[in-house]
Amino acid sequence: MTADTYFTRREGGEYAYTIEASKLKFGLGAIHEVGADAKALGMTRVALYTDARVAKLEHVAHAANSLRGAGLDIEIYDAVEVEPTDRSFMAGAQFAREGNFDGFVSVGGGSVMDTAKASNLYATYPADLLTYVNLPVGKAQPVPGPLMPHIACPTTFGTASECTGMAIFDMLEMEMKTGIAAREIRPSLGILDPGALTSLPALVVAANAFDVFSHAIESLTAKPYTERQAPEQPGLRPMYQGANPYSDIACSDGRARRFIGTRTAHVRRDAGRDRLRRVRLPCPACHVLRCRWVGAGLSSGRLAGRPRHGAARHLGDFERPGGVSPHRPRRRRTPFAGSPSNRRRHPKRSRGARW
Repeated sequence: MTADTYFTRREGGEYAYTIEASKLKFGLGAIHEVGADAKALGMTRVALYTDARVAKLEHVAHAANSLRGAGLDIEIYDAVEVEPTDRSFMAGAQFAREGNFDGFVSVGGGSVMDTAKASNLYATYPADLLTYVNLPVGKAQPVPGPLMPHIACPTTFGTASECTGMAIFDMLEMEMKTGIAAREIRPSLGILDPGALTSLPALVVAANAFDVFSHAIESLTAKPYTERQAPEQPGLRPMYQGANPYSDIACSDGRARRFIGTRTAHVRRDAGRDRLRRVRLPCPACHVLRCRWVGAGLSSGRLAGRPRHGAARHLGDFERPGGVSPHRPRRRRTPFAGSPSNRRRHPKRSRGARW
């Protein structure tokens, strides 16, 4: 794959890319170990970030009890805004500066973890908000040095913010979304406890799964890293560098961020073109993973396949175009009037119906 012509270097283009992996801990009940992990990272006074809704759930209580049980001094910040803004980022940073903390723990979704990242950054290296914000909105100045340790404990699974060096927020005055991208703001450790997902409503699980799926597709539709201009210095190479052979392998063969059977997107590049080959998505109604083959070119913006159960009933349940489905066909249990399999049974009710 590394010799694929898709990644042939262009004149003056990039010739190298870096691979950075996050440190993650998986396991049911793993959140009870956050105290020991925080102590191992040298924390003594911890800022625990969450939002007002998640703060009422048992996951925050488990984390707080674990931190106190390890002999650490903690203070809870539950004023995180869902879909954070420049205002909420600065409020979180002010709390971090005034609290004299030496470590951060975040328990919540992407908004909570991103707010903790930004608070850690601006508390460690105080500056104007736009100093570290991405171009062209901000100045995109590099982070001067390492930050305080941060343990991220997600209660959702869509963006996997516990793995990334990104912090996304809304600029209220400009009415636009932007963010901060820096390797230094990546959490020191991500604790993925499946027990934190048991209270999620079915529609939230479905939305999170589509988030995972869209991120996987985004990885494959990106331009190859060789089309980007090579930096003058290695330190100026951006954190996210475009499609590369490693990303292809990770998306094709790995089931990254798979969580209690709901966080999987299995994709593959075919003949140098972005094509969705195999998709695993959970049904939002029953959370069962349905596997079907799809042979649609992403550039066309359509899925070439006929849903056998209907998109509203089982998402991602497609037959293989131009052939037989590799899976045993399922028989419709309760045919409705007007369907092809039910016209003989209900001739009057289905008269004139069209499929």
